[in-house]
Amino acid sequence: NPKLSEKTIQHFLDEDEAMAFVDIEGRSFLGLSKAVYNKQNQKEGVLAAFLADTMLHSIPFERQTAIVLLNGDGKIIKDMTLTNSTKAKTPSELMVEKALFEALEKDSPSFNKKEKGGILLTPAKTNSQYYAIYVPLGFHDWSVVSMFTADVIEGSLRHLNYLFKGLFIFSGLLLCGLLLYSYLLRRYYHFDLEKMISYDRLTGALTKNKLFWILKNSYKPTPGLQQALIVSNIRNFGLFNTIFGREASDSILQRCKILLEQKLKKNERLARSFADRFYMILYYRDEKELVERLELMAKDLHIHNEDITGTYPMQYCFGVFKVPKQYKKEYPEMFDLADMALKCGSGTLSKIIFFYDQVIQKSLEKEMMIESRMEEALVKKEFLMYLQPKYDTITEQIVGAEALVRWQTPNEMLFPDSFIPIFERNGYFKIRHVYA
Repeated sequence: NPKLSEKTIQHFLDEDEAMAFVDIEGRSFLGLSKAVYNKQNQKEGVLAAFLADTMLHSIPFERQTAIVLLNGDGKIIKDMTLTNSTKAKTPSELMVEKALFEALEKDSPSFNKKEKGGILLTPAKTNSQYYAIYVPLGFHDWSVVSMFTADVIEGSLRHLNYLFKGLFIFSGLLLCGLLLYSYLLRRYYHFDLEKMISYDRLTGALTKNKLFWILKNSYKPTPGLQQALIVSNIRNFGLFNTIFGREASDSILQRCKILLEQKLKKNERLARSFADRFYMILYYRDEKELVERLELMAKDLHIHNEDITGTYPMQYCFGVFKVPKQYKKEYPEMFDLADMALKCGSGTLSKIIFFYDQVIQKSLEKEMMIESRMEEALVKKEFLMYLQPKYDTITEQIVGAEALVRWQTPNEMLFPDSFIPIFERNGYFKIRHVYA
């Protein structure tokens, strides 16, 4: 075989029987040789075989205690024992080797002659244990046996154990990392979604719905002070986009949020509903103190936006609902009352603070009655026409008449100024056609 070195070939040729490890292209093989003689008893050559087996060679050769060849009877072929024969052994080493071989020959009948395997040996008069790994050669029931001290095998097993533990720990850490990443990712998107729902995108103020949620679930009013709910807006803000532009109008709203937030005291709240409408919860001792605070807010808001509005009159208005003690309505309903006060007072240019009171309450009730009874009043013909004569002062004669409508309800007579504006606002023009 050209892959064998000349030294290896010569070793096999010189011996009648030989066993040695051979390195061929980086792989280790167990080489066995037997001399061949002719009828004249002359040596013609040797017959050699090479065995490659992962079980035998999975552990480095130098860590093997001994490699022996067993015959079919389980006896060691003495002259084929490889136990560092080049090195002189001490008496104790020879004693251990002898005890090991005796234990091997004693247990060899239990070997399976057709399959590879291994057993644990405990030689007599020694405190050590050895693993014997055997591989059948396939002829004469011979087996090659490789022996290692227990610590070599168990050390390898420990290494595998450490490896599996390391893989298990790594897998656990990886799984924990993935779970943590998933959790943080969910938290990030939850926070991002909550931010979108809870905070106004333009100004950064709380949204109206978030404010209502806080008031319902976790808010506790300040004891010893009266509570006021405020709805504010800028008069005629709808024109600001046209006059100053969208960007300038947005800047005004952002400044309003910052300034209003700076004016808040402990436990007071601010939220933006839509457009220029802000909701506030303020605390006060008396109405005069509350009015002064709101007037100062309106003044500062105007001053802080003069670089945008210039001489254009910017009026900041407030609808106020003073919460009575032991009041049972929910916060959204009470803010609606403050909003009604703001709407009812929007036509009064000389004022900027409008309190919700019984006058507004009756006005709203009356307006609701008018809206709800429109169709019924037409059917029942409650609308009456009065003719006011037109008198010619020159001829001193009546030359015509002006038609005036009145609404005779079951309780009172209503004049046009109390119901015509409501009908026009809501699109009710049937009355004109009925009496045309």
